[in-house]
Amino acid sequence: LWEALFVYSYATGRLPYLPDEEAFGTPWGLAQFTAWFAIVPLFREVQFYFAHRLIHIRALYRYIHSLHHRNTDVEPFSGICMHPIEHFFYYTSVAPALYFYATPFGFLWNGIHLIISPGASHSGYEDHWQSDQYHYIHHRYFECNYGTPTFLLDKVFGTFRDRMADKSDTYTGEGEGIGAVAATVHDKKASLVGIPDCDQILFNLLFCVVCPMIFLEALLKGRSERARIVAAIVAMGPIVGSTVLMLLSSSVRNGRQRRSLRRELSYPFHKETTIGSFGLHLVAGFLLTVVPAYHTLHMVLANPGDGAYFSLRQLILNVRD
Repeated sequence: LWEALFVYSYATGRLPYLPDEEAFGTPWGLAQFTAWFAIVPLFREVQFYFAHRLIHIRALYRYIHSLHHRNTDVEPFSGICMHPIEHFFYYTSVAPALYFYATPFGFLWNGIHLIISPGASHSGYEDHWQSDQYHYIHHRYFECNYGTPTFLLDKVFGTFRDRMADKSDTYTGEGEGIGAVAATVHDKKASLVGIPDCDQILFNLLFCVVCPMIFLEALLKGRSERARIVAAIVAMGPIVGSTVLMLLSSSVRNGRQRRSLRRELSYPFHKETTIGSFGLHLVAGFLLTVVPAYHTLHMVLANPGDGAYFSLRQLILNVRD
């Protein structure tokens, strides 16, 4: 899907790109081409941490990310076993291609990295050449190790677990975790077979069926005047919808105090301050996932020259003048 959207945008002038003649014909072009080899993996590491932590906020976790976490003893194929909405946000790591005059190779390399890296990070705990204890512990204890060992952002924010143990000297987060007995019970329920809850069915219908149909109708009928509103509905709908559904289906509707409401919506980050760690991660996660998703959809629906790249370029020119 993302490849189709970008190729369409490249072909119709909605997103300029560095052609091969320029990339390989000048030293500066070659330097840019080569730089993407390093830029993509490094950006991926940072973006993944904030995006991953965002979908661990309880309201989003329940309807979007919990499907992926049914795999508690992970293996490579479980890496890309995700809810469709999670796939949608996961691939927003291609964001640099939206805002820079770059070779399509940058987008392609980013996409390849997105496809193959989950297989590596979900390759298990055992001592083999591709083992990933870091992420294995995340699937065992849920509320820790959101990032990767490359940039230890988890260590900075207190969500790093260094070993398979119910108690950790390095973990200072508020997640309650699960012990060995609870993990065994959870493993028995880790199945894709069964009927989802009513609120999950409603969420799936709204954001996996209705929203894509709205986008497709606007694209096929060339409704460029609706580009902003349609892009906003599709990109931000799952965030707003999951929060509303969580409120409606939660026991907090039965008169619990405000603190319980905050816990229901934002666990395991409910004790973090809004103007502080929680707010920082919420804003960063939003900017690195929802905003690129919005800009991609808007770019495809809008007229050529109206995308985020052109707006950003014009803003830079105005500042220079």
